[in-house]
Amino acid sequence: MREQLTSIALALAGRAGARLAGVVGLRVAKDTVLRLVRAVPEEPVGQIRVLGVDDFALRKGDSYATILVDLERRRPVDVMPGWDAEPLAAWLNDHPEVEIICRDRAGAYAEGARNGAPQAQQVADAWRLWHNLGEAVEKTVSAYYACVRTVFENTVPATPLTSDDIWQTSPPPAPAAGMLDVGGRERRLVTRTRERYTAVQQLLDNGSTLEDICRTLQLDRSTVRRFARATSIDELLVKATNRSTILDEYKPCLHQRWNEGCHNTAQLHQEIVALGFAGSIQTVQRYLRPFRQPPPRRPRAARLHGPAASSAGS
Repeated sequence: MREQLTSIALALAGRAGARLAGVVGLRVAKDTVLRLVRAVPEEPVGQIRVLGVDDFALRKGDSYATILVDLERRRPVDVMPGWDAEPLAAWLNDHPEVEIICRDRAGAYAEGARNGAPQAQQVADAWRLWHNLGEAVEKTVSAYYACVRTVFENTVPATPLTSDDIWQTSPPPAPAAGMLDVGGRERRLVTRTRERYTAVQQLLDNGSTLEDICRTLQLDRSTVRRFARATSIDELLVKATNRSTILDEYKPCLHQRWNEGCHNTAQLHQEIVALGFAGSIQTVQRYLRPFRQPPPRRPRAARLHGPAASSAGS
């Protein structure tokens, strides 16, 4: 039984391991499952030829750590606080047998690997290569968004358009879909994205580091990194305005019922729930709020003063 519980503990850890053990007839508390994990003797690190280096969040946006993995044996070998170059370099100095270091594109890891293991070859894993390729393609498409949209909206001519033709014939770009709300005003998300991009770029130009910008603007590090790496504001706006929501499928129904005169949010929510909508009534309220025009103000009656008021009263 102990061997079975240990196998479950190593695969699923605490709560999940305790739930699975209960299903197979081994009732156990999550703390007992965790004690079984801690009781397993650690294997010696031994010689490492291919080392994986990556960061993970202990507390997202606040504190991070670095994990080292023996990629040939597929097991972690060490965890270091922070994501700085010096601890990695010191660890590599004690392991001169490392031949290949597979890491992300962080500059600190590159410096630490270069200083601690100059003999090792630094590479990127397959997932990161595909991820970087996807980001590069997305940035390119975002930079030429107006041109791409022009090509797809117009009828394709017999002679294919060249890039010069597109720039010369395309009209001034209209606001992209999703930039404006139903009242024709710029969406709050778009305005906020512009303001954050401008603030981050100005601080970068003034020599601020990403950590300084996080503290100054009270933003998460990943958010600041995204705004800092963006090549243009259009790249960020395309991502921000193309987000899908659980309400997208039911918006045509809401539009139809609204145009038919049904402006009761509770009733509209019940109708789309019957169609399969799983969101709350607050989601529907937020979406319909821009549709509601404030009632026209009634003109105030003119107030009479002086002799005219006396004669009117008489």
